Amino acid sequence: MYLLGAYLHDDALPDPISPLKKLARGPKLHWRDSVPHVRKEACRVIGSSSARHLIVLASPLVHGAHEEQARQQALMTLVTILACDYDVGRLVLEHRQRKQDDKDQATVAIARQSGMISTRFSLQHAYGDEEPHLWVPDQVLGAYGDARTGKTTNWNLLAASVRLETMQPTR
Repeated sequence: MYLLGAYLHDDALPDPISPLKKLARGPKLHWRDSVPHVRKEACRVIGSSSARHLIVLASPLVHGAHEEQARQQALMTLVTILACDYDVGRLVLEHRQRKQDDKDQATVAIARQSGMISTRFSLQHAYGDEEPHLWVPDQVLGAYGDARTGKTTNWNLLAASVRLETMQPTR
């Protein structure tokens, strides 16, 4: 399984970032580094905002398929939904290694060239400690991942505001 998510930020709506910054115990708020009460409070803050979220679940990972292949296919699905269903023109993803970021850019370029999304759609990469809006999908994805293992308390605080799309990656 590979998960990729987006926080649909609307400048006209209240932003949950300020209260999330108070929960961070380091340079960024990261799900796997947080203790249970911080996770729950982050989900409560996000769930009580009017924010919307999108998760693309690529599953199952087929034998011989690499996680990076699943990511690129999930990214193609993500940008298409963002552009077509929500009229989003810009996506910011967390910076990884340069080579991986380049693959993300190539995937979005293919979506543009094929006409799946506007040629004006932009993809940017940012460091999580420099762009706190990236913390939101991290929390949503973390809560969803936990829910898949039976720990649903945090997910229940968010589920109503999340669109979940499932796709089956291919080799």
